[in-house]
Amino acid sequence: MLINDIRTWTDDAIESVEYLSADYRDFAFPPHLHDAYAIGVIERGAQAFRSGRHSPVLMTEGTLCVINPGMVHEGRSGTDGGWRYRMFYPSEHLVARALAAEAAPPPSFDGHVLEDKALFRCFEALHRSSQRTTDLLERESRTLMFLRDLFVRHARAGPGSRNSPAASYRLAHTADAA
Repeated sequence: MLINDIRTWTDDAIESVEYLSADYRDFAFPPHLHDAYAIGVIERGAQAFRSGRHSPVLMTEGTLCVINPGMVHEGRSGTDGGWRYRMFYPSEHLVARALAAEAAPPPSFDGHVLEDKALFRCFEALHRSSQRTTDLLERESRTLMFLRDLFVRHARAGPGSRNSPAASYRLAHTADAA
């Protein structure tokens, strides 16, 4: 039997947010969902991921993974050696705050695997800073900036919304500057 290493914690820098760091060798997630967004990076190996009844996708080393709130999904190792990843679970409220916008309905992602090296590095720095309780301003800033950049670059506005997350963000900041 292989050994799986799992660590979880919360950071209350802005609001209570759960974090996970795991090295899974032989673990498989049964179908489940989260009330919050599930956002993370694959640091080693690959995860075979499936949402709902869709075909499985492979989340490989060096990619970001994103899952919308309430989406049923499952996962298992996509390689013989398993996968190591880092995740966090920000609420819709926290995302709306990061976008400086009324997020009703909240933005969402069409896919689950993102190739964005700059955001990958930002996420790793954010995740590591969440374990340090000494610099509140750094943790707040990294969280809000990462979420803003992620949603502006890769998400779409919720159903019935007239603006993309990027447009909502620009509108809010144009109004603030006037």
